[in-house]
Amino acid sequence: MREAAPLPAAELAAALAAGWGLAPAAVGDLPQGYDYAASVYRLSATDGGDYFLKVRTDPVNEGALAVPAYLHAQGLSEVLAPLPTLTGALWHPHAGRAYLLYPFIEGASPLPSGAAADQWRRFGALLRRLHTTGLPPHLAALLPRETFTPVATARIAKLDALIAMQTFAEPVRGGLVAAWQAHRAALLAVTARAEELGRRLRAAPPPALCLCHADPHWSNVLVDAAGRLWLVDWDDLLLAVPERDLMFVIGGISGDWPAPADTAHFMQGYGPAAVDPLALAYYRADWAGQDIAAFAEQVLLAPDQTEAGRQDARRLFLGQFDPDGMVAIALGSDPDHA
Repeated sequence: MREAAPLPAAELAAALAAGWGLAPAAVGDLPQGYDYAASVYRLSATDGGDYFLKVRTDPVNEGALAVPAYLHAQGLSEVLAPLPTLTGALWHPHAGRAYLLYPFIEGASPLPSGAAADQWRRFGALLRRLHTTGLPPHLAALLPRETFTPVATARIAKLDALIAMQTFAEPVRGGLVAAWQAHRAALLAVTARAEELGRRLRAAPPPALCLCHADPHWSNVLVDAAGRLWLVDWDDLLLAVPERDLMFVIGGISGDWPAPADTAHFMQGYGPAAVDPLALAYYRADWAGQDIAAFAEQVLLAPDQTEAGRQDARRLFLGQFDPDGMVAIALGSDPDHA
């Protein structure tokens, strides 16, 4: 993860004053995560409040703001929703950037694996409520709908062609290219598997879609200092089948989260569910392809990426091919049996 870039003090003060009537007392950067179009900060304001500030340089995803705000208003208190501006908007534009403000979650840490059975049950109950919450038509229209068309196929093909044609002299980029070539058969196999399973799903009768968070992994399921559960980072919201979210807790996307007991506790909270192994297998293959493409692009194609950021992305790329990494999980997933 890279650190957030410093914000010009005058620009920050002007944005906060115009947007929320706040004045900054102190600003601390936070680990960046893997969204390279956003910087995040802890903001202490002169009103005595602590806030989580996100500053984006790409177009704002209106659905990722409006839908969490709606869910929070509907009683899903675990949903971290943006704080409205003085005009009631959910973000404030200033100097070519979009400012988004949230409550700061004190003492937040990822939902732990292997313990906290009640918290896993609450997580299950929260996802069930999310999956069964209907959206007003104007909000549903803001979200993409699942088509079972893998999103990374073209990106991986582009990267594969680039690596075949171009030499990268820098050590980090060269190391990524060497790793790509060493694992090329496996990453192309994951891409082909996602395509095959997607075709099977598209040939079946269209399923009923529900609201999905689409990225409820350990970094986005938090427990605060008081033991309260939070679901954060709604940028990937999608109308899809429940397996899009359940993939993260049934089998998981890594070897260490969740533990088998965690899955059992989660399902106790979630309740009865007829889980489709074909959809699970598809989402695992599609997710593996997306991660492979994203980390390779950060190393090879991101012009403003720092050297530390490239090294981190290369490490994460290599981790996809660990014995318990996402590629092995995807290729080992049986689409016909749970």
